[in-house]
Amino acid sequence: MPKRRLIRLIGIVAIAFAVIASGCGESVSKPVQQVMSNDGRFWARVHLDRGSAVVGGDWYAVDIVKVHPAWFEFLPRMQGSEVCTLQGPGKIDVSWAAPKEVLVTCAGCKQQDVYIYQRAWEGITIKYQFR
Repeated sequence: MPKRRLIRLIGIVAIAFAVIASGCGESVSKPVQQVMSNDGRFWARVHLDRGSAVVGGDWYAVDIVKVHPAWFEFLPRMQGSEVCTLQGPGKIDVSWAAPKEVLVTCAGCKQQDVYIYQRAWEGITIKYQFR
C-alpha cells in the first residue's frame, strides 16, 4: 500500500504542477494597432499582452518590424524590435511623423510606467510624447 500511495501522490503533484505552469506562466498577445510607415518599409505596432498570474496583469508593448525582411534576416531581432512597454493605466498609440520617424503617444500614463528600450532602430527615430 505505501508504494501505491507514493505513486498516487507523485501523479497528483505532477498534474498540479502542469496545471499551474500552463495557466500561470503564459501570456497572450493581442494586436491593438498596426500602422505602416509612409514609405511602406516598416510597421509600428501596439500589442496588448494579457499577463498571467505570475506576471501580474495586462501591459502594452510597442514594436517596429520590417514589412519585407531580407531572406537572411531569419532571427526575430533582425526583423523587428520592441521599443517600449506600458505597465500601468493609460492608452498608448503609434503614428508615423515621417518615413524614418515614429511617434509613440501615451495618454493618461505615468511616465514611470513606460519602459523605453530604444529611441532609434534601423535608422528610425522613435519619439515619445506624454499627455
